[in-house]
Amino acid sequence: MGNETSYKKRLALAAAFLMVATAGSRILGLVREILPGIYLGMGPEMGAFTQAIKVPNLVRTLLADTALSAAFIPVFSALLEKERRREAWQVAFTVTVAATAALGVVTVLGVVFSPAIIKVVSPGWVSDYPDSVEMAAHYMRIMFPTVLVTGLAGILMGILNSYNHFSTPALAPIVWNVIIIIAIVLFAKQYGFEAIAWGSCWARWRNCCYRCRRSGGAGGGVVSTRRPSTRRPWASPHRGAWPCVAPRSSRSPSSLGL
Repeated sequence: MGNETSYKKRLALAAAFLMVATAGSRILGLVREILPGIYLGMGPEMGAFTQAIKVPNLVRTLLADTALSAAFIPVFSALLEKERRREAWQVAFTVTVAATAALGVVTVLGVVFSPAIIKVVSPGWVSDYPDSVEMAAHYMRIMFPTVLVTGLAGILMGILNSYNHFSTPALAPIVWNVIIIIAIVLFAKQYGFEAIAWGSCWARWRNCCYRCRRSGGAGGGVVSTRRPSTRRPWASPHRGAWPCVAPRSSRSPSSLGL
């Protein structure tokens, strides 16, 4: 009885912590959205930056945000529950390598073809502000690597969640917002929206490194797609990543924002 009461108390505290962390992240996100207008105004640079972040954020939402972790968590958790820890870490390693390769290709293509992408996704804006296309492409080149970093962070989040560690994923958005706010306050006047772009990239990389350190315990293994458990996240349209894609992208109001 005492153990059950203690468990319920810890569960309630964890739920309260997650609620407070989510609320704090939303408030900081609102501050982050307001500050660029205060420090930099609503000129052509704002328009270029807004167009530049559309595609990286959309690709990140579709492929690298929660889709990877949602496909990975059930397989990794199931193997841990069966005490097949080495195989679980083999799956984690294989999925990480595959995701790095796939998202790396997407990132390189996005960086190389940034001007063409801007012209395709924002033809009206390009016709109104043709002189700002190169500026928007420059911002997009800075932001596109976040697709790869976010994908890796999603896998690490899945590992942490599988070990019932929820504090780090909950605090990550707060840290990310704080870093961008600091970048705006300290560097926006001197470097403009480029400071925001680099601040966002550095914040995502910092969160990824922190999750990597927190996930701990490296399991050895060779990259293998022969094991059914390794193929499972991608094998079934009903249990893999794809069911997460459309609901996530359709319900997320931030898919075209930072």
